Amino acid sequence: MQLQYSLPGVTVDTQDLEKLWTELAPLFAGVDRAVVAEERAEATITTGRGAGRRIIQDSDIKRLLEGVFLRGVVRDIDLYFELTTLEPDGPDTQSLMISFSRDDTTLVQLEGTIEWVHQAKSQVDSFLQQRQNSNAKYRPIAFLAALSPAGTIVAIPFYRFLVENSVYSFPVTALLAGVMGLITAGGFLWFAFYPLFPISVFRLGPRTHPPFYYRLASEIIISVVVTLIATAIISVIFFFKP
Repeated sequence: MQLQYSLPGVTVDTQDLEKLWTELAPLFAGVDRAVVAEERAEATITTGRGAGRRIIQDSDIKRLLEGVFLRGVVRDIDLYFELTTLEPDGPDTQSLMISFSRDDTTLVQLEGTIEWVHQAKSQVDSFLQQRQNSNAKYRPIAFLAALSPAGTIVAIPFYRFLVENSVYSFPVTALLAGVMGLITAGGFLWFAFYPLFPISVFRLGPRTHPPFYYRLASEIIISVVVTLIATAIISVIFFFKP
């Protein structure tokens, strides 16, 4: 049986990952070692992006987390276990992979007998659901909080351009300028707020850390500051025009 499904993002630290690794290992124990054809355990951590992207692997999660090369912003964590045994009717494989990503939901892949897959799924789900990250739900809140003032600011030059070059009357001109302002500002704001509120957050010690702006965004300070600044700019434009 093969099963693949997604779970919400998580917030995990070093102790969480070590505990998860320790709890998953027994799922691949208790078999006759004489019939083991292949056994594999691997943890992979990806940090940075672009030219600064670094991928580090190890067969032991504790050793990997203590590695001197592990530093920067962690983007992905993959845990993989596989056990192949020689059975009378052919090789039998049990495997489990959990992929954490700061930009996507948690992916779980299982392969084995029906009983084993259900057991492994129950254990994985129980562990991860206790560490769900609610940070991503603030993304639309922050986006909407900043969209109105930002859209108004962007709409002002559009409105002035339409007043001078459009044949439409005031209500239509203002509506067109407002729509253009919201679309333009919305596009920039969404891409700006997306990384501020990652789907998963990894706290793996002083050498690996979330970006500095996430620590602000986690308290919604970014959206509040943006709103206040935008409101101040609008006030200056409308009340202190030369």
